[in-house]
Amino acid sequence: MREQSPLRLQFLLFCGAILVALPLRCYQFIRIIEPGTGFYNTKGASVWILYILIVALLFVCFALSYLNRKWYFFNITPERRPALAVFCFLLALSLVWDAVSCWQHVVTSYNVLPAVERVFRDFIKTGIIPKGFEAVTATFSAVYFVLLGSSYQSGRSTGSAYKLLALFPVVWGVSRIIYRFTRTISFLNVSDLLFELLMLVFLLLFLMHFIQLNARVNCEGTDWKLAAYGFFTAFQCLLCFVPRFILFAVGKGNLLAEQSPPEYCDLAMALFILGTLLSRLEIRKELSK
Repeated sequence: MREQSPLRLQFLLFCGAILVALPLRCYQFIRIIEPGTGFYNTKGASVWILYILIVALLFVCFALSYLNRKWYFFNITPERRPALAVFCFLLALSLVWDAVSCWQHVVTSYNVLPAVERVFRDFIKTGIIPKGFEAVTATFSAVYFVLLGSSYQSGRSTGSAYKLLALFPVVWGVSRIIYRFTRTISFLNVSDLLFELLMLVFLLLFLMHFIQLNARVNCEGTDWKLAAYGFFTAFQCLLCFVPRFILFAVGKGNLLAEQSPPEYCDLAMALFILGTLLSRLEIRKELSK
């Protein structure tokens, strides 16, 4: 039997890292990030501290998960999980909001586009096609999380039967990445966009492993990867959402990048990930012989 749960240790490290990172990120928005673009206008100690913290959390979470990989197991027993059901419903609601926002972007961008430029290439450059794709996949993803939440609420299943619908959250994440590559990028001074892409890449890794484990498809010995990617993904989701929301709430929304508002789906996804890790991922009491 393990004397100390690596899962509990990872959660404590996650809490410590987020308590340091969020104030640091708020400071950066106020002092060293260029309003409107999300780029650093200067690089001070806070930038390197945050980078080191991110790399350290990723390394420690992955190392702890890998070194204790034989002890993790994903609970597939159907049972009532009301808290996780609530997180699923909140995530579904945030995805509907994301879909509505995407359709608004599509309609607005199309209307301001001159008639002579309404061709496929310009639809991609202006984000019309990626945003439209995101809206569609967000809608189907919302349906999946409603069904998953209903399964957790009833306790009759774990939602493993919805294999096809389960793919839509992954495709939704891919569409969000595609849209971000239509934006202007400065690889030297990038700030917001870098954190968004980092979040989305690890979100895809987490969702793919969650779907695989939940459906029990070629998943033997991969339970540990859920913790390896999950805590870091939740950290990045909160890092992208909370500082922006705080600035927006206190009337400092003008300091945010024009294309990087607080997105409620990031907060809801962080809650879903943490709920999944703490309620369905467990540590074995002993290894099987």
